[in-house]
Amino acid sequence: MMGSGGMWLWMILGLAALWALVACAIRCTIGPRKSTPEQDPIKVLDARLARGEITSEEYRRVRDLLATGH
Repeated sequence: MMGSGGMWLWMILGLAALWALVACAIRCTIGPRKSTPEQDPIKVLDARLARGEITSEEYRRVRDLLATGH
């Protein structure tokens, strides 16, 4: 028969196994992380202008920079 020290060890291992199973279940439910696809810089620029994040002057300046590759 095991002493009380052995019982504590099995309880800790059991809890660790339970949490590992819970973590695996959550990971399987959520699925792998999806990386964001690369976006076209001009489309990003268009969207920023449409949302009002940049002015039309900034838009033209950045678009020209992108067109020349600088």
